[in-house]
Amino acid sequence: MSVILLRHGNVKKDRTNPPLTPQGEREAANAGKALADQPIKAIFTSPEDRTVETAKAWGEQSGAPVKVAPQLEAWNLGAFRGKHSQAADSVVQGLIDRPGQPAPGGGESAKQYWARFVPFVLELVRDPELYGVVTHSRGIKSIEALVKGEGSGMDRETWRQPLIDTGHAVLVTREGLEPIRT
Repeated sequence: MSVILLRHGNVKKDRTNPPLTPQGEREAANAGKALADQPIKAIFTSPEDRTVETAKAWGEQSGAPVKVAPQLEAWNLGAFRGKHSQAADSVVQGLIDRPGQPAPGGGESAKQYWARFVPFVLELVRDPELYGVVTHSRGIKSIEALVKGEGSGMDRETWRQPLIDTGHAVLVTREGLEPIRT
């Protein structure tokens, strides 16, 4: 059927596993309220604190169970893990352009990241039920790029577009992506 992808709430930048900031807690609560009426069967989340906190806020509002899925873990960018900067963005762009190249400092290649993240999400899209997934900006961007690639792989131009804001969501169906107001 479809999946709702929700980006976790705001966090303090440049930390590996930061909790939500007060703003992020408000974003998570607001998103949970906005999405509470969606008939989701379960909410899957990556194991990082920020996504678990956001998923719990949504689960409390919707009554759906929250399940941690290691496949949804943030992309391990090695030396750039947890960093959101121009330097990290240029490294990510290089990894997108050369998907088999590992991230500096022992991180994952784009190909490795997509091999664990994408099949998990696509399996949920194929399921007849509606699911929620709380994840990271680059996870959502991966699904967006795959959908826009229309079966020919990741659309590289999509990766040059801005990332989704914290606390925002998109509906993923077999037909494409659609923003959801949170």
